[in-house]
Amino acid sequence: MKVQQQKNQATSKLGQIVLGLLLVMVFLMPIGILQAEELAVPAEFIRDIKLPGFGETILRPTALHFDHYNDEVLVGDSGHNRILIFGGNGVFKFSFSLTEIMTIPRDIATDSQGFIYILGSNPQGQVLQRFDFDGSPLEAIEIPRVLDDVPVELRYLACDEEGTLYALDHNGRRILVIGQDDSITGTINLERDLELAEKVADGTAGGEGAYALGTMTCAGNTLYIPI
Repeated sequence: MKVQQQKNQATSKLGQIVLGLLLVMVFLMPIGILQAEELAVPAEFIRDIKLPGFGETILRPTALHFDHYNDEVLVGDSGHNRILIFGGNGVFKFSFSLTEIMTIPRDIATDSQGFIYILGSNPQGQVLQRFDFDGSPLEAIEIPRVLDDVPVELRYLACDEEGTLYALDHNGRRILVIGQDDSITGTINLERDLELAEKVADGTAGGEGAYALGTMTCAGNTLYIPI
């Protein structure tokens, strides 16, 4: 996989992708006040998502993704090292094993062509693998161990309507932009972009650098990152 260092490619991509930052402020409130508050939107239990029959269980789920293209729920079952596919109504459809490729699926993303991207690990390090719609393994997307002298630690994935894959590098406080040819076409650096870094610092209680990055999601061509 070619790693292209030109920042202008990532900048041009930002013309199509709006980086939405969800700034989460944490306030310490007395327990009594929290208990007295009513939920603005009361939660209602609908159904369990579980496997049919007796003896089949989901053991230590570590990843969950809703594929809005195919109305499917994908669950990373790390206890059995597999991916479970459910319909949007919660009915089990099929599963596929990850045993020969990785352990502990960390995150899942899908694109409009039906490809499934799974982030996990093996003894050699992190693994980012593309699967076909039926769970057949396709190409492995090479992850650099170090980029711009900073070790890479991927945690979350997201895919936009155009099929561009985004991988959040928590250690480098950046998002790797991966094109359809599986090469890194650019990066969105949350700290080197001075304007963006200033907005993040102003919106967090601890100031510059005092934040954590959460699970990303794409809505159309807008990328949202909780901070």
